[in-house]
Amino acid sequence: MTLLNQIKFAAVAASIASVSVLTSSPAEAVTFNIGDRFTANAQFTLVGDSSTSLFFDFLDVDGNTGGPGNFGIHNFTAVGSFVDYTTGSQVRSEYTIQNVDFGSATQVANFLTFNDGLGGLSEWSMDLTSINVVSDTALSNMRFVDIYATALFRGDNVAQGGGGYQGSIRIDHEFNTAQFDFEVTSVPEPMGVIGAGVAFGMMAGLLKRQPSKKES
Repeated sequence: MTLLNQIKFAAVAASIASVSVLTSSPAEAVTFNIGDRFTANAQFTLVGDSSTSLFFDFLDVDGNTGGPGNFGIHNFTAVGSFVDYTTGSQVRSEYTIQNVDFGSATQVANFLTFNDGLGGLSEWSMDLTSINVVSDTALSNMRFVDIYATALFRGDNVAQGGGGYQGSIRIDHEFNTAQFDFEVTSVPEPMGVIGAGVAFGMMAGLLKRQPSKKES
C-alpha cells in the first residue's frame, strides 16, 4: 500500500470513528403526541385563610414549603411519551411544580418541569394558560376545588404540543393532596421535519452536480 493510500485509509477510518462518536450522543428529545397523558400528584399547604384561599404552596420531597415544590407521576395514568417519566406517584426532586394562587393567576410559566441532569431522560416542561376555577365546594371540614386550563408542552425547550388540563384538589386539616390530569390534545406542524427534508433535497442536488470520473 502506497503512502498516499495509507493516508486516505487513515482519513476514512477517522471519519468513521467520528460518526460513531456522534451517534453515541445522549437520548433523543422527547416528542409529545395527541393522546399522551398523565396524572401529577403533589402535596401542599395553603397560604392565607384555609376556608377561602386558593394560594397553593407545594411541598418539596422533604415536606418543606417556601419554594418550588415537587410532584410524582402515576404509573397507571401515564400514556405515550410520559411513560418513561412515571414515579409510581412518589414525589421526586427531579419533578418541580411552581407555587400558584389559582384565585388570581390566569397563566403559570413552567408550572411543571422535569430535569434529572446530564445523561438522563430528556427535559420537558409545561405552561398553564386560561386558568379557570370551576368549583370550590365546602363539605364539613373539607374543601374540594376543581380547576381547568389549557397547557403548552415543551420538550427540550421546544414547544411541541397543546393540551387540556383538569385539577382536582382536596383540602382538609390532616392531608392536603392535589391531582392534576393532563392530556396532549393538539400538536403543531412538524416544521423541523419539513426543514430537514428541504436540506436533504438541496444536498442531493449538489451531489448530483459533482462530476463523475468518466466526465473528468
